Amino acid sequence: MLKRLINTFLVSLIFFSTGIAQEPQLFSRKDFDLRGPVKNCLVITSYGQEEFEFNPQGLLTKSITRFSEKDYSITYYKYQDSLLLEQRNENYMQGQLDETTSIAHFYTRDTTSNRITERIYSYQKEFLDQYEYIYNEENRLIRIIRSNEEGVDETEITYIAENDENTVTYTINGVIQKSIKTTVKNKETPEEQELVLTREYLGGVPNRAIEVVRDNEGFIRSSKEFFFDAEKEEFKLRQRKDFEYDAEGNPSKETILLGRAKSSKAYIHQLDGSEFRNWIKQIVTPDNTYKTRRITYFESEEKTKER
Repeated sequence: MLKRLINTFLVSLIFFSTGIAQEPQLFSRKDFDLRGPVKNCLVITSYGQEEFEFNPQGLLTKSITRFSEKDYSITYYKYQDSLLLEQRNENYMQGQLDETTSIAHFYTRDTTSNRITERIYSYQKEFLDQYEYIYNEENRLIRIIRSNEEGVDETEITYIAENDENTVTYTINGVIQKSIKTTVKNKETPEEQELVLTREYLGGVPNRAIEVVRDNEGFIRSSKEFFFDAEKEEFKLRQRKDFEYDAEGNPSKETILLGRAKSSKAYIHQLDGSEFRNWIKQIVTPDNTYKTRRITYFESEEKTKER
């Protein structure tokens, strides 16, 4: 777990808990904190195994999550150049494909209207959803139109820039769902920080919030989770986490404040012997848990020619 994995978790916490539609995302080695021309990464965890495969350009082409030998899920990604064309999510139970829970996403891009259309089907060839992602001239996502048998939902995304603050607001069918305010402090100095405050709403009413602070190198230094006190009509702190990193950019310490209780975790990393210095074992104390990674790389053209 590194800065990008921490970042991915925090983003997922907001988007997947609200059900807000998001534009198609491309995943690369960097999203899994992998350096260099990684071809394959097998992660062994307490609940099973995860495996990630990448193409020479560094884009994720396949991911596998194994819960047991016969129970696992596979996601395939198909591209044209750097554009996502297809994503398939297959679930296997007792070694057999479960068509009732497996789905396929197909993407088409219309450059004349500056939009991407996503169509989702079950493996039983049943149409489930269609999303249209519409962008402005600056290639910013400004509208998402979701349509299915139940009707049509429209998400509007607005952008406001003021001084060193930028705010992005999501509304679904006219009701606010989420706002993201990004503030830069101590700009263009060694102490520069970026604060990202995400507020989440239910039925237009404030519900929860997360504030993330990054330093000038992009490392997440702290995160705060807030809940909304309806009686006092204000957000209150639920939990705070502070992160420290070692010279390699790997997290070395995590401090958690929950109410008056304070606890901490230490991370120890063993690196591989490559020039890219990826970690292959992570030990967390005092939990005494660990995670291992087996990494293979694409061979360079020079090494291939030598053979």
